[in-house]
Order: sequence, then structure tokens, then C-alpha cells
Amino acid sequence: MVQTRESLSVTVSAAGTATIPLSPNGTLTYVVGQVTLERNDAPLGSTCYLRINGRDITPMINSGDTAAGEPPTWVYPNDRLTLEFTGYTPGDSLTGTFFYEKKTL
Repeated sequence: MVQTRESLSVTVSAAGTATIPLSPNGTLTYVVGQVTLERNDAPLGSTCYLRINGRDITPMINSGDTAAGEPPTWVYPNDRLTLEFTGYTPGDSLTGTFFYEKKTL
């Protein structure tokens, strides 16, 4: 299988929140093996969570972290995998990188 690497960026809202979503296109399923948060620093008290359909998979170190390992996370066509941030400085840019394989079931 060919692994895809997709980097997505967002700007933090006036409320100090941001969400980076990853959802499969059409009938594809994504098998996500790694998610990386690219950040050198973060405000005190800020948080970052990796979630699927609003449910926690794992908290991430908000100044830069990687979630990886077995088992991979299967993201089906109706699912939404997100990096969700709170407590960040409005206007800041945040980037998440997703490593996954595309599958047709």
C-alpha cells in the first residue's frame, strides 16, 4: 500500500480555538498510522486532543507531539478525525500532519 502524507493548517479563532479535520473522500477508508502536531510552543493552559467523531483518542502535547503506533485508527467514509485545540492565541497558525493509507472496502 502507498502511504499518504497530508499536512493541514488552520488559523486560531478569536475564541482561541481551532479544529483540523480529516475525512475520507467518497467511499474510501483511511487507515491512519500517525498524526503529528507541528508547534514549537503553546500558551500555558492550552490543550490539544486527537478525536474521532468527537470522542477522544488521545491528548497530545500541545507544543508538538506525535500520536502513532498500533493499532492504527480506521476512519470510515462517514467519520471525522480531528485535532482540536483550545486556549491558543487568536490568529496563530496551527499545522497537523496525517499519515495514512487509502483503502476501498
